[in-house]
Amino acid sequence: MKPLVALLVFLVGCHQPPAVPVTSTPPPVVPVVATTAHVRQTSDKIKSSDGPTATDSRVDDSPQVARSNGADRADPLAVKKAQWQKVLEEEKFSYSGSRTGVMYSLSQFRADCKIHMIYDPQKGWGVDFKFERDGKEILAISGHKESDFRVARNVLYFAHFPASTTGCVVTAHDLKNGMKLWDTKLSAVGSMTHRYYRNSVTIELSGLNEADQDGEGIVRITGRESYGDYIEILDSSTGKVLAHKIYREKFAKYEDER
Repeated sequence: MKPLVALLVFLVGCHQPPAVPVTSTPPPVVPVVATTAHVRQTSDKIKSSDGPTATDSRVDDSPQVARSNGADRADPLAVKKAQWQKVLEEEKFSYSGSRTGVMYSLSQFRADCKIHMIYDPQKGWGVDFKFERDGKEILAISGHKESDFRVARNVLYFAHFPASTTGCVVTAHDLKNGMKLWDTKLSAVGSMTHRYYRNSVTIELSGLNEADQDGEGIVRITGRESYGDYIEILDSSTGKVLAHKIYREKFAKYEDER
């Protein structure tokens, strides 16, 4: 019987169905395309897409943004600076001693307020300028008999300069209330060591059609010092320097400079 059982077992084992191999098909690979137009760096703390949180950092590198930022950084006075510098480069220097000083400034004074000048012999040759509106003093400035100033649209432009040393500072004041609008220290001809020195300045208010809009104009300072001659152009609204040129850099007798 044992041989018969063994034969049956053999026959049953031979008739088992063949094993079916198990295969798995991997999902197709979808290529990821990265662009540099918009770069997003999102923190793991962002839990929803409703809006960025404090840890969300987004950088927009688009050309439109770059152009906008560049325009914001541009100097709004660049065109005026270039045009006025060209004017000075092409201009021949001239200075008129008859168009400067207190008496000439008074002849050009056009404002709806009063101006008083006080001379105190105890202060040497200094003169105090006091501006009055409706019986009240709104502004006081210390100067001297060679001080130069101009007025336009109730704004006073005053040149502060020492008559016996270098340099000049220009200030602008609103004659409606006396408020200082700006002050600018000029480059002039620089500083140097000297023993005897003379310094004189004249102010003009003018404009340049190609550079000025809405008639804002400029403040033009012509300076004649013992060491040199110069012209400096300021923006009348801000006091910023638009152009500057030195025409002479050497000592000369002041009487021969006029």
